[in-house]
Amino acid sequence: MKSAHKSSVATVKPADGANTLLPSLKPRDMDHCSAHPGATLRPMRALVLVLILASLAGIVASLGFGLFHLSRGGADDSRKLARALTIRIAVSLVLFALLMLAWYLGLIAPHGLQSGSVPPHP
Repeated sequence: MKSAHKSSVATVKPADGANTLLPSLKPRDMDHCSAHPGATLRPMRALVLVLILASLAGIVASLGFGLFHLSRGGADDSRKLARALTIRIAVSLVLFALLMLAWYLGLIAPHGLQSGSVPPHP
């Protein structure tokens, strides 16, 4: 008995976006969702900027605490020095991950140097 149901399989060509994952849902394209381009991402960009500045302040503060405990040189200060430097490394790794995530989501973008200051690479 033959089946009356026919199935069709759509082929996807590379030009149709076969190598992209859901291009309509990419965060970089969310700028075009509102009447004002970029209006939906402005608060997120501000949040990322605040997090970056807070991370940098935490790194500098941790380095300051480490220097303070290094200069005192007591037995208990050695443990506090190691803890301060461990916190600095952890905050640095979190900052690096935040920067990579913000770049991937399109919240920050790399930019070139000032034109004319460095010759272009051949």
